[in-house]
Amino acid sequence: MLVWEIELELIEPWLEAPGQGSYEQVIAALEVLAAHGPGRGGH
Repeated sequence: MLVWEIELELIEPWLEAPGQGSYEQVIAALEVLAAHGPGRGGH
């Protein structure tokens, strides 16, 4: 199974700024992206 690598260095300051709730939502979405790749969309 292919696992996508997501680098967060460029967005870490933004990611940590909004608060814990937003951070957890973004991380959850990134975990789905890493597991399924960018093709997992609404098509």
